[in-house]
Amino acid sequence: MNALEDLNHHSNNQKAAEISEDELEHLVRSNDLVVVDCWASWCKHSKRMEPIIDQLAREMAGHVVFVKVNARLNAHLPVRFGIRATPTFIIIKKGDVAEKLVGEQTKEELQRALDIYL
Repeated sequence: MNALEDLNHHSNNQKAAEISEDELEHLVRSNDLVVVDCWASWCKHSKRMEPIIDQLAREMAGHVVFVKVNARLNAHLPVRFGIRATPTFIIIKKGDVAEKLVGEQTKEELQRALDIYL
């Protein structure tokens, strides 16, 4: 089962799914609000954000889809979205980039940013 099938079959995911850049296109077209965590395995800030993103994915399931895209393995994504640092969180509302948050964020900061688009 690929990441998109997993998202479709489990409405209350325990974690944000790891997807590829190609899968992101389909996901953005089929969901109103998507948060993309563009991360890097070597980045300590990305690692510290993982439990926060996973917690928000559980709490906001049904309203927001949270996914992770490894910036190193999906090299076109940082260029396409102008990402220069990890982690970067891209909030996509109805197919358009609504906001980008760069660096570590608190759970409350991310939630406040998302509440605007719900």
